[in-house]
Amino acid sequence: MRYINLISFLFLSALCYSQSIDFCDALQVTRNAADFHYIDSLLQSEYLSDRDVSDLYTIRAKVAKERGHDLLSIKTDINKAVELMGESPRFAYFRYQILEKKEYNNKDRDLELAKQIGFKENKIGIGLTPTIHSGDGLLFGMEILLPGSTIGPYIIQDEEGIIDSQWLSFGMAAFVFGYSTSFKEERVSELRGSLLKIFEPIYVDVTQFGVRSNSAGSRWFYRPEIGIGYRGISFSAGINLWLNKRPELDFNRFVTSLRYSFVF
Repeated sequence: MRYINLISFLFLSALCYSQSIDFCDALQVTRNAADFHYIDSLLQSEYLSDRDVSDLYTIRAKVAKERGHDLLSIKTDINKAVELMGESPRFAYFRYQILEKKEYNNKDRDLELAKQIGFKENKIGIGLTPTIHSGDGLLFGMEILLPGSTIGPYIIQDEEGIIDSQWLSFGMAAFVFGYSTSFKEERVSELRGSLLKIFEPIYVDVTQFGVRSNSAGSRWFYRPEIGIGYRGISFSAGINLWLNKRPELDFNRFVTSLRYSFVF
């Protein structure tokens, strides 16, 4: 039985390395076990390195958390992993992820160690977005996000290879207020606001209203925008649907925008 378990473990390891499967992907295989007997049987093998045993304890803690097991057993497995491999960034990241919503003594230290190998926290807070708009010349400005939120992307990697990754980033914001202006002689300025928008991986804003003006007057608009975004940078195109009739104000109907959004 021990040799069968060893063969199973070696097959899983080979599959992970050949397919570049990271820590979270390996969990998909381990979760198929009806209980923890499969992991326990692997832990009995005398051929495993300390690194392998630590990974198995960590996987068992991760699965236990997802199945709602008591916190004591989860912490016990994490501590066993740390005892074998020490307070490395790798296991600081594992512990921080598994106990993310719990308070424990080393939480801040684990977060700092995890950042050393590429981990990024999901952020929610006040955001700022420098903007460049085309249409009636180039307009430069700033948007305030109250609040904004970003998730990923990140690649967590140590000397042994990739541990975990999140390739797709996501960003959204509520209550967005922006102001832009041109710097040409016939100055054009714009004040706008949105209730909700997504700025990555796609850019979607269908709640945007504002007013564009110059020395001759102003026009109110509703402007839906759509585009793409990644790592805070977004490019979008929109159309101004004028809400008041001012034919003497020949503002451009179409707008393209380049933004860089970051959240504190």
